[in-house]
Amino acid sequence: MDKLRDDKTAGADELIPIFLNEIKLKLAQTLTMFFHKVMDNEQFPGDWKEANVIPIFKSGNRNTANNSRRLVSLS
Repeated sequence: MDKLRDDKTAGADELIPIFLNEIKLKLAQTLTMFFHKVMDNEQFPGDWKEANVIPIFKSGNRNTANNSRRLVSLS
């Protein structure tokens, strides 16, 4: 399902939706090949192994993991 509408403005990344819609299939194929190669070789970049995960409370019970978003900050 396509949720990205061509008539919207660029986001914080300054990429316009029409551009992203045009490249999404090629980008998905390229990323799939890349991730398969990484998984086949079992060699992961060091940055992929280390991250700070910070829970950000949304609503409800603070002790339930589903009630928070995860902010991931790579070291």
